[in-house]
Amino acid sequence: MLSLLWYPNFFEDPFPALEKSYRIDLTAQRVEKRSYQASFNPPILHRKELLVGKDAPNIEQFRQLTETAEQLGLFENPIQIGFKQAWEL
Repeated sequence: MLSLLWYPNFFEDPFPALEKSYRIDLTAQRVEKRSYQASFNPPILHRKELLVGKDAPNIEQFRQLTETAEQLGLFENPIQIGFKQAWEL
């Protein structure tokens, strides 16, 4: 199983919303596409440093963002950080 995620504002937005995702099942040779473009409550990405390579130019900025969010307690309740509506509370 392989997943491809499209965050169009990945580098601009500190916590970008997922716009599209593709799940690719290589064994079954099947692709499942989901679009969140019209969603009022799309999934929100946090911990961006986990999605870039160790030598990515922005990795330290992403790490610092995560560290600050942790210090502010933004990640204390994991249920509330996964989707836009809960994130904005």
